[in-house]
Amino acid sequence: MTDTLSSMSSRIRSKDRLDLGLACGLIALGVTGVVMIYSATRQDSSTPATTALLPRATGFFVGIGIIVMYVVSLIDYRRLEILTTPFYVCSLLGLVGVYFVGQTALGAQRGTASAYCRYNRASSPC
Repeated sequence: MTDTLSSMSSRIRSKDRLDLGLACGLIALGVTGVVMIYSATRQDSSTPATTALLPRATGFFVGIGIIVMYVVSLIDYRRLEILTTPFYVCSLLGLVGVYFVGQTALGAQRGTASAYCRYNRASSPC
């Protein structure tokens, strides 16, 4: 690692300013999502608590998400380069694990089970 890179990666990028266009876009997108969730749930009169609770919870998580995105933007991305290979390997292991441990749920099936059902309809338990 070069001296410049090591000195840059050891500190938080405080000199960078927040991109106001991006921040306003994120806030507008979050508000639009909360309004859409409110309009989709307000007609559900059987559970009035859902009408009030769901938009509030969604707004809370939108706010938390924007704050986390801002904090992550302060971190120099070159510090995370070391973690790319372990994250990639973990992702591949997770995909392989789903293949072996996965189950049929709500009509969705693993690739081998659906191929088996498609070609062996007469004797298939599907």
